[in-house]
Amino acid sequence: MKAKASRRDAVLSIVMVLLVSSLIIVKVADRFDVPVLGDFSNGTISDLEARSYQPFPRFTKGDFVARVFQENADQYLADLTPCRDEVILGNASFQRAFIRLSAQLFGYKTYPTFYGSSRVYDTELDSVLPIPPDPSGGRARQCARLAEAINGFSEANPDLMTVFCLVGSMEFSPFDPLRDLMSRGEENMSMVDDLLSSLREEVVTVNLEIADESDYLKNYYKTDHHWNIFGAYEGYATVMAAISPDEEPVSITGTRSWDVPFYGTYARVGLFRPPMADVIEDIEYDLSNLSVSVNGEASALEDVLHVERYNSGRYSSSVFKNRYGEYFHGDSSHAYIRFDNEDVSGDESLLIVGDSYTNSIERLFAEHFKTVHCIDLRYFDGTVQSVVEDNGVDVVLFMESLGNYTNDTFIENIS
Repeated sequence: MKAKASRRDAVLSIVMVLLVSSLIIVKVADRFDVPVLGDFSNGTISDLEARSYQPFPRFTKGDFVARVFQENADQYLADLTPCRDEVILGNASFQRAFIRLSAQLFGYKTYPTFYGSSRVYDTELDSVLPIPPDPSGGRARQCARLAEAINGFSEANPDLMTVFCLVGSMEFSPFDPLRDLMSRGEENMSMVDDLLSSLREEVVTVNLEIADESDYLKNYYKTDHHWNIFGAYEGYATVMAAISPDEEPVSITGTRSWDVPFYGTYARVGLFRPPMADVIEDIEYDLSNLSVSVNGEASALEDVLHVERYNSGRYSSSVFKNRYGEYFHGDSSHAYIRFDNEDVSGDESLLIVGDSYTNSIERLFAEHFKTVHCIDLRYFDGTVQSVVEDNGVDVVLFMESLGNYTNDTFIENIS
């Protein structure tokens, strides 16, 4: 009798384990965002990983000794995996399902997009966000070098108006959802304050800090690090008011958007496709008074703002295509842009030293000056000082994110 009871208890225990396991699997599966098969690349480039696929490596003795050949061969074989991007997304999605359950169990509303991810998903903002950088990683030292470089440039050009604008981002905001979970948020805020307070009085300083959660939701993409066109317009208007308080910003006559899903940098790095994608939106106004050149070659406005391409449906079918760069224009391909405005009677000129954040608003500044020069120091073959001297610039606007400001290339160019 005891043996039968033991067997019965064992069977009941197994049944209970299977039942509980089934409930967990059902719960996980219910929250499992399975990636839909679709276009993720064009066969040579992975938009998900933002890189070219590894071609078959050429064997050389030097590469073999340095293990370069072996590493490239491994990557080449990995890139041959059928539906590689879908597999990567599926693996991350499976991990995220369990992470989500743990977060719900302990009451967290923000959680990593996969184990070891540098991105998190915030359920209240319905946004993919970055984990704040470690301030002990040399960023504070770079900020000190940056302030020294900007101050030196201002001192060397006393007849110029020098404007330093810091574009806001959530990881340096007091409203970052991770601020209460990680001490580095407070340290990063102090680092930004120290940077701005270190600039000399002659430098016009504009800090486009995120005001609150509603400001973020209104002015930034949910899956990308860039501001959307409405946040960009507000940033432009704020900076323009600092340059010329009496100048009125461009009057918007309308808006336009396209029903093309946009999963930005945060989604790509976080290997996460939220249920609701971002979309590309733009403002409408008359640009017929502007002429443009790109890298010294006369161009059309369509080369810096791809309205007709989107209107005609000639955009990439790749799910993770960088729509921001595809619509507004790229970075490396547009290292130097010049706008000329035939409606401006004076000869005042502006130099914008920017990054991808300024790609959407360079044309707006061009409505206020006879000439606007735009350079991206990550790709521009020259110095800020040379552009100033060669073109008789009156106002220099530095307008970038902190990550690009503290890049060695930027600091050394200014210095």
